[in-house]
Amino acid sequence: MRYGNKDIKIILLCLLGLFIVFSFITQSKILIIIFMMIFLSYVAFIFFNTEEKDFELPTYTLKISMLGFLILYSLSIVLIYFYSQRPLLYFILISILAVLLIFQIFSVNAYKNSKFIFLEILALGFNNIISQHIFYPLYNGYRDILFHYFVINKTVQHAHVFEGTQYFQFPFIHIFTALSNIITQISIQQVFVIILSLVFLLSLIFIYYIGTNLTKNKRFGLTCALLLACCQPFILWGTQMTPTSFSFSLMMIIVYILLNKKQSFAWSFILILFAISMVFSHNLGVIVTLIILVLMNIGDIMLKRINNDQFKIPFSNYLGFFVVLAISYWLYLSFTFFTSFFQSLIPILLGDLPTFSISSSAARSINLNYYISSGILIFLVLIFMYQIFNSETYKKFIKTEWLKILLCSSVFFIFILNIIFRIPIGKSLLIDRWELFGIPFIILIATNAVFLMKKRNKIGIFFISSLIFSFSFFSAISVAYDSSPLNNDTIGTPSSVFKESELYTGYFIKKNINDSLLTDFIYSSYLIYTLEINNVIYDIYSYNGNSSTFVLIRKLELENRGLNFAGTKNGMFNEILISKNEVHNYINYNQIYDDGSSEIYRK
Repeated sequence: MRYGNKDIKIILLCLLGLFIVFSFITQSKILIIIFMMIFLSYVAFIFFNTEEKDFELPTYTLKISMLGFLILYSLSIVLIYFYSQRPLLYFILISILAVLLIFQIFSVNAYKNSKFIFLEILALGFNNIISQHIFYPLYNGYRDILFHYFVINKTVQHAHVFEGTQYFQFPFIHIFTALSNIITQISIQQVFVIILSLVFLLSLIFIYYIGTNLTKNKRFGLTCALLLACCQPFILWGTQMTPTSFSFSLMMIIVYILLNKKQSFAWSFILILFAISMVFSHNLGVIVTLIILVLMNIGDIMLKRINNDQFKIPFSNYLGFFVVLAISYWLYLSFTFFTSFFQSLIPILLGDLPTFSISSSAARSINLNYYISSGILIFLVLIFMYQIFNSETYKKFIKTEWLKILLCSSVFFIFILNIIFRIPIGKSLLIDRWELFGIPFIILIATNAVFLMKKRNKIGIFFISSLIFSFSFFSAISVAYDSSPLNNDTIGTPSSVFKESELYTGYFIKKNINDSLLTDFIYSSYLIYTLEINNVIYDIYSYNGNSSTFVLIRKLELENRGLNFAGTKNGMFNEILISKNEVHNYINYNQIYDDGSSEIYRK
């Protein structure tokens, strides 16, 4: 039974899929353990009962898939033009495009057409994160994009760094975008989207080069870029476009230079320039990048000891420079950024982990799409980790650069443990967005698993295609959902923070209301930063005191997810979720406006 029993394989695969879903839905540790056992049984059956036989798809596959890509990609752009909120068909098309690309990568003439395939991958990444922004600037993403637009706009108006926010101390991105607006004369809304997103897309280029250089295989690099372009954190932080996204691209360039040991004066100058840029952009990117660089150093030390090479700590000069630069700047500003990080470690060290304070019965629903896409990544990584314990593979593995990659991917694994076991490690370290920075390393390992499955039998390409389709679909749609849908009957929406009717409500407020108005924290960002309405209150304690003349309630948001109000009595976690009943208990006002999605009351 060299090939193995197909019926048993199918049964094991179905059980595996079920337990992946249920373990992530329920977040049950018992189910997760069962899932691991079934996973190991299935993988063991595959590897011990199939012969290794690599193959390539025929030439005509490449030609057909390229033509199909052009047609379906054009259709996806047309859909974006006609729909402010992306329909289900859009996500299906995006996922089919990803499958067509994996067919091209595994076809006979992939090497000859690698540049064109890579351009298609860049186009897919563009479509996933910013294509809709071009038609609807500032309509998608999260509240952060409105805040940063406000800071850039003020920087252009005042001709210097705007001092009204903490980004007066981290001004690099806003200065960069403001200069781009002045030079190109493109509107601030669009230049912010275009410039930062193009910088963010650089990460696809550098993961391609990292993957190619590590394996000397262009197909491997292309697959890395494809997986990253379809990955949920990549799509999320490309869509939301924050200083975090900018720092991520800088981190990718730094890692590429260091992994390839480029040591000329020009490369050293670039490294120093990027370190300075990151320090002046955001403290999050600095902290996580330093963690990754430390792991890279540990990996190099271990490799040198295993291979009996002359002992010398690599990257030590650059790492030391980065640390001194960051700490010096934070201390120069104040103790805030320096001490807050170390103070947040105290609960972890003492074993007293903080928790969220939510005074609402309307708990956030689990984002199933996100858990499925994460589960697929974990599945691929575990296949790779299982395989390296094969004696021959392990001996080869410990002599390569992959040891550093596996260590760096621990950043991602810590995040996964955080969401599965509900330990707020990320929040405690003030770096709850760090999954983005760990993703490139996990993608490199997952790509190994893809190539491993491809070699096992002809059904491997079908299995890989199914994974790629599911991975792309659930990653993209989880970003569109933004934790849970406002309308459970319409899949794929909302793809924006606010409904169109809520945007029109803002114009009604600006035209007709001059007194203080209370609303939730998220919507206040639109009123303050986009419409520049200054009489907005979003503190729940002011709300309890009924101090405002007007109250705006986003009715659909309240009914489905509750409303987030900023608080001041919960320490590190300053958001409180208010349910529908709790909100209406406070309202003793007369209704003056109701458009179906928003209500306004007057005292």
